[in-house]
Amino acid sequence: MTWHLSYSPSATRDLRKLGSETACRIMGALDALAATGNGHLKKLKGVHPPEWRLRVGDYRAGLALDNQTQTIEVLYARHRREAYR
Repeated sequence: MTWHLSYSPSATRDLRKLGSETACRIMGALDALAATGNGHLKKLKGVHPPEWRLRVGDYRAGLALDNQTQTIEVLYARHRREAYR
């Protein structure tokens, strides 16, 4: 089960703001999620359309999953204190 990753402009901007080591860790976790389906993934409550979050240490990546096209769209990548505002 291989999923394709796509990054929104906001996610790309967020990853550029982070340090290269942190951005690499997040992108590695996203690659692992796309390849194996394993990760600290949780569906967010009260959000429409449905949104998921991937936990990578103190950072969170917001995701939108499309089962028909097997695509994971990365919406944002932020520190946990800023991720849910």
